[in-house]
Parts: sequence; C-alpha cells; structure tokens
Amino acid sequence: MILEYGDVCKVKGMPWFMMELRSEKTIESTMRRVGKALSGLFRNDPIEIFIPVIKRDLDVFEMSTGPYVFVRSTSFAALLRLKTITGVVSLVTEGDTNRPSKAISVEDNYVQGLIQQAEDEHQQHLAI
Repeated sequence: MILEYGDVCKVKGMPWFMMELRSEKTIESTMRRVGKALSGLFRNDPIEIFIPVIKRDLDVFEMSTGPYVFVRSTSFAALLRLKTITGVVSLVTEGDTNRPSKAISVEDNYVQGLIQQAEDEHQQHLAI
C-alpha cells in the first residue's frame, strides 16, 4: 500500500528512509493519522510512503517488515517532523543514535522490489 502527497514524480529514484512505528497492532490507526497530517507537515513538498502490507483482514494489517514503513520526500526536515504524530517513533538511525544525520537510507531499487513483492502477494490473494 502506498500513500502519496503532492507531486511524487519529484521523488522518483530518490532513496527511501525506514520509519519505525510504535506497534504493528496499531498500523492502520497510525497511518490514518499520518495521512491526515501530511498536508500540514509537507505543504508544497511531495512525500511517498510505502507500507509493506502482506495480509489485511478487517482492521488487522500484517506487514512483511514488522513495525517499519518506508518514506521519501524532497524535504528531509518534513520527514523528521513525522515523529510528532502519535504512533510514529522516528526514522531508523545507525546504532539507534536518533541523530537525523545518521538516518539510514534504503536504495530505491530495493524498495521497488518490496513493492513488487507486495503487489504479487495481493494478486495471489485475489486469485484465491
């Protein structure tokens, strides 16, 4: 599942960052809060959020990456402000330093592979 805000063509090919959520049990409510806050946090900057859902039943999401989603934007400062949303811990950093300069980036082609895998799993569930 992908959440987008703004002109995401501007972020194509850019690296992603992993963002930790407080709990796998509250993914849906946390992502709903994130979706509502995007226009205020990002204003003119685009953001793309990939939520690697492999299974969804009613209000229960099962993710392939545990409590982690992938985010990218033209505004790194706005990405850092996502942690002001209830349920969002922060961007994942080297050695748990929580320093923005140590945020771990993830190559776009790796995340594109995860997106394709999630789409394939979704198609398999539809075929059953």
